[in-house]
Amino acid sequence: NLKNYCKKILIVDFKNIKLINNFLNKIDSKQIMEVLIGSGLNKLTLKKLNLSERFNRGNSLITHNIINSENFFSILKNEKINLPNWTVKKPNSSNYLIKKFYSFGGNDIRNFKKEYSPGKLEYFQKKIKGEHISVQYFVYKKEIKILSICDQLFLNRDSRPYIIECIISKKEDLKLKREL
Repeated sequence: NLKNYCKKILIVDFKNIKLINNFLNKIDSKQIMEVLIGSGLNKLTLKKLNLSERFNRGNSLITHNIINSENFFSILKNEKINLPNWTVKKPNSSNYLIKKFYSFGGNDIRNFKKEYSPGKLEYFQKKIKGEHISVQYFVYKKEIKILSICDQLFLNRDSRPYIIECIISKKEDLKLKREL
């Protein structure tokens, strides 16, 4: 649970930069507190945040750029990290999702449609049946610390069925932690 690791937690629309900056200035006017910027923030948002001298424990702009590219899949493969089958070529099967390389939180993820032509920054990912979870973790020098495992609840929208409405912390499951 993030409350075990954070002094304050702000839940806000990523587009509300002014609210985020006001919150940071209110709780840390001396700008000495560390922050943890989640993966949902895009590079434009990061540039607008007033992080000043605060140490960001989250991903840097450089890391965000790597994660949000086709090259990231090659890195994962080289590190022998399992990931779903994916392709930039249109598959014959409808058992795929259409995703953008910079998608997060269910944004820019759609079900496969035969008539759809992918854009330059899109790819197809094979669907995997199973439980929808979100894992929050911290990595330092290749040591991984799982902070929380959460169930994902989705908005009920036909056009965008994978938008995450909220995540709820799961009871600690040591078997699942070992699998992750």
